Amino acid sequence: MYRLAIDQIPAETRIAILKGDDLVSLHIERKGLSQHTPVQAGNIYWGRVVNVVPSLQAAFVDFGGKENGFLPAKSLGCDDIAKAVQNGQYLCVQVKKEPSEDKGALLSAKIELNAPDCILTPLHPGINVSRKFTDADQRHQMQETLRDGLGPDFGLIVRTSAQALTPEQVLAQAKQLQHAWQDMLQLRAKHPVLLYAPTDFIEQVWQRYASLPFDEILVEGMEAFRALKHFNADAQLYSDSQALFERLGIEEQIEQALATEVPLVGGGSIVIERTKALIAIDVNMGTRTDQYDDDGNRLQLNLMALDAIKQQMELRNLSGQIFIDFVRLKSIKARNRLLEACKTVFAQDKRCQLHGFTRLGLVEVSRARNGYGLDELYNDPLSPALALVRQLAYLRGRKRILMGARLFRLWREPVLKDSLDWLEQRLGYRIDYIQDDRLAPLSYKIEE
Repeated sequence: MYRLAIDQIPAETRIAILKGDDLVSLHIERKGLSQHTPVQAGNIYWGRVVNVVPSLQAAFVDFGGKENGFLPAKSLGCDDIAKAVQNGQYLCVQVKKEPSEDKGALLSAKIELNAPDCILTPLHPGINVSRKFTDADQRHQMQETLRDGLGPDFGLIVRTSAQALTPEQVLAQAKQLQHAWQDMLQLRAKHPVLLYAPTDFIEQVWQRYASLPFDEILVEGMEAFRALKHFNADAQLYSDSQALFERLGIEEQIEQALATEVPLVGGGSIVIERTKALIAIDVNMGTRTDQYDDDGNRLQLNLMALDAIKQQMELRNLSGQIFIDFVRLKSIKARNRLLEACKTVFAQDKRCQLHGFTRLGLVEVSRARNGYGLDELYNDPLSPALALVRQLAYLRGRKRILMGARLFRLWREPVLKDSLDWLEQRLGYRIDYIQDDRLAPLSYKIEE
């Protein structure tokens, strides 16, 4: 039994996927907050060059993210970065690789807009039809129609899948992308700004999980409900005296997912530690006393831990270099069986690549980055402020809120204005909040 639950307030949308009562995946978007919104591959920004570095043949670009992006000269089609851009210059850039904890996003000045059967390259003219087109006449007609229809300033890459379409059908897709590009240009400003994201957040998550047999789809938040209803008529608007994520036990499971240690059924545990360079996962025996020989007992625990590790990688959105210290196995046969199990499990995740055992006997896995990890988001100072907004939304009677100094400053920032307006409209009164220096900087206390 699968369930999908969406919790939305003006500043944040959270989408949870549950299997039975267990949280298996959580996706979060913080709207309108460029320093908190995940920078995703495919996003297009109006950015400002802040540092040209000839020794690297690259430039650093402020596009509104937490860190400046890295723009190589080759993406500009040149060998000398100093001749291509200069400090203070604005230009359109697209994210090719998402940022990591210590590295900014990899950017490109070669913009690509995707449709099902073609890719528009607005700054790089030329019609390129897939080499897999078997009919030479069809290829020629496709090129002529698209060249005439798009004009000299736009390029197009025609995918192999377009063989089943007429040139006019491909042109219709390209025209939609052309209009989208022209709309983007109207958004350019005197500061860095997001021009385009490939899909809406809710649509993006829904497309990923649409094939699952959902028995229940609950949405808390009218805007999110309307968006999802467009894709699934079975979506239900949730309205109750208890918050949706509280009722389904999701909040408690999020807290567990932020813990370092994860207990395993029957004993043992896995410990997950993040550093700047890597993620270390340690499998502990605990007090297991199964009636098996040593390797049989240890292999059973390792296989159980492997399933838990896969679940935690998805739930926590872990990425980068991951080293797993399984319980040591004595026999080569047992080690090979564990490695085969790892191949099977990690092959199910397109973002994962298994590298095998290291010389020290650790299993090395790399996982491509896709947005921020769960711990990165919940360690952000904005998280307790959003948690307070949600808590206050379900309290009855007028309350007074005592806040630590840092939370008090955040509460007055423009980034929370829409959420506070929504909260006060929901409650029907203005919230009284004062700074209390006796409290920890990001903590609060609710008084009658």
